[in-house]
Amino acid sequence: MMSCEQHDYLEIACLYHYEIRLTLTTGKHITGIALDTCRNENKEECLKLNTGQQIYLLPLPDLVSMTATRPNPHFQHIDFS
Repeated sequence: MMSCEQHDYLEIACLYHYEIRLTLTTGKHITGIALDTCRNENKEECLKLNTGQQIYLLPLPDLVSMTATRPNPHFQHIDFS
């Protein structure tokens, strides 16, 4: 389960629309602009990510880590596990 502090970093990424690179529990990597947190049709809390080609709703338990693709004053890399 994600801690409040870890969740705060997701919210910061969304607030500033940072481009981030996510590592998922499947081992897949996905890069895009963090848009918002929301719930999907299964009522799972998700990160809404715009890759430029598609908008994804990624359930938070599926996230292993998040890396900012550009320097920023808030975070560079966050591990969610």
